[in-house]
Amino acid sequence: RLEGVDQVIYSPRDYLDISSLDKWLSLAGDKEKYIYLPAFVSHKGLAEFGQIVDRFDGIYSDGLVGVSVSPLHSKPLWLAVDSNITNSTSFAIAKRYADRITVSKEITLAEARDMLDAGAYYYTAGSIRVMEFEYCPKGYSCRNCDKGDFTLTDYRDREYKVRRYSLD
Repeated sequence: RLEGVDQVIYSPRDYLDISSLDKWLSLAGDKEKYIYLPAFVSHKGLAEFGQIVDRFDGIYSDGLVGVSVSPLHSKPLWLAVDSNITNSTSFAIAKRYADRITVSKEITLAEARDMLDAGAYYYTAGSIRVMEFEYCPKGYSCRNCDKGDFTLTDYRDREYKVRRYSLD
């Protein structure tokens, strides 16, 4: 199942579910393992993240939070697809802090070409997030969340699955 894959990224629903983490690490085998760091994370969430980050080879971070977190744990930083690396200027700045960079999903392959030639990654497969909420669209606080996934429907009755992760 992981043939031809060199790096894998752990993006759990519950970062402190150690039995799921152990199972995932076992399945990942000798692949290079990164842990996903979401753009919106609290101080408490960063403390929880710190409890397991040492089990990984690096940090895959959406947004610049990884720039401050990766040195704290002496881990290589991979800036993720939602870090908004859209041109050669943002790429050059990101290279100062990140070991790997994935260009933004909003740009075309042609627009990304120079960055790809310089070593950037281009997201081609997998679950592509369309939106990330800073606040719960159901109006919950983390304390009273049912922690389940749910669906939002737009005015054309298109459904969008909302996946909640727990990191605080």
